[in-house]
Amino acid sequence: DREFIRRLIKAGERVVFDKNIIVEHRHQFTLKSFLFYYYRIGCGSHLLYNVANLEKSLRLKTNPFKNIISMFLAIGKNESIFRRIRLIILAMTAQFLIFVGFVYARFKKVSDLRAINVSE
Repeated sequence: DREFIRRLIKAGERVVFDKNIIVEHRHQFTLKSFLFYYYRIGCGSHLLYNVANLEKSLRLKTNPFKNIISMFLAIGKNESIFRRIRLIILAMTAQFLIFVGFVYARFKKVSDLRAINVSE
C-alpha cells in the first residue's frame, strides 16, 4: 500500500485518508507465518522510507497515531465483544511486529528483503 501511495504521489496524484473506508484483509496464516509476515512488513517499511527519503517523494500529511487509533476503533465493529477483543489483540501484535521489523532493518541496515528468511 505504501509503495503504491508513493508512486501515486510521485505521479502528481492527490492522496487522502478517509476514515470511512474500511479494508478487510483475509489471509490463511499459521502462527509462524502471521508473525513473520508482519515482521517483514516492518522491514519493508524501513526500505520504503529509505527510498522515499532519498527521492524526497513521500510527503504524506497524516497523523500515524490518529490513524492507528481509528483502525483499532473500526476493528470488529459488528462482532461480539469477545471476538472484537481477540481481533484488537491480533492487530496490536501485528503493529508491534511491524515496529520490530522496522527497527531490526534499520539497525542491521537491511537493503534487500530477500536476505531475510524465516530462520532469522
